Amino acid sequence: MSSNLKRHKLLKILADKYIKVNQGEEQALGVSWEDLTSKLNWTMDELLEVSSTLYAEEEVAKHDAHGINGIYAKMKGVSAYSSKKYKREHERIIFDRLKNWVQTVIPILSLIITFTFIILSEVRLQNKNEQIDELTERINKIEHDLIKSNEVRVDTTKTE
Repeated sequence: MSSNLKRHKLLKILADKYIKVNQGEEQALGVSWEDLTSKLNWTMDELLEVSSTLYAEEEVAKHDAHGINGIYAKMKGVSAYSSKKYKREHERIIFDRLKNWVQTVIPILSLIITFTFIILSEVRLQNKNEQIDELTERINKIEHDLIKSNEVRVDTTKTE
C-alpha cells in the first residue's frame, strides 16, 4: 500500500475520533499508538513514518491527555481526510506514471509500425521489379522468336 493511501487510512481513524468527540460521544480526542498499530496492523516504525508527513503538514498533533499517549487529528487533518487529499494524490501519481508510460510507448510503437511499412513496401517494390524483369525477359524472347521466324520465312522465299 502506498504511503498516501496509508495516510488516508490513518486520517480516517483520527477524523472519526474527532467527529465522535465533537458530537459528545467520547471525551478523549487522541488515539493511542497501541490502538493505531493494532487497528491498522502496522508496526510502530510504519506508523511513525506515515504520521511524519501529517505532522509536517500540521494535520495531526501529539496527544498526551486522559491517559492516552498518541496522536489526534487537527481540523486541517479532518479537512484533508474529508477532501480525500492523500487518496487523490495517490491517484494523481498513478495517472502521471501511466501518462509517462503511454507517452513513451506510443512513439516507440509508431516507429515500429513505420519501419514495418517501409520494409513491406521495399519487399513489394522488389517483387514488382522481379515481375518487370521477368516480363521484359519474356518480351525479349518473344521478339527474338519473331525475328527468327521472320528470318526463316525470308530464307524460304529467297530459295524459291
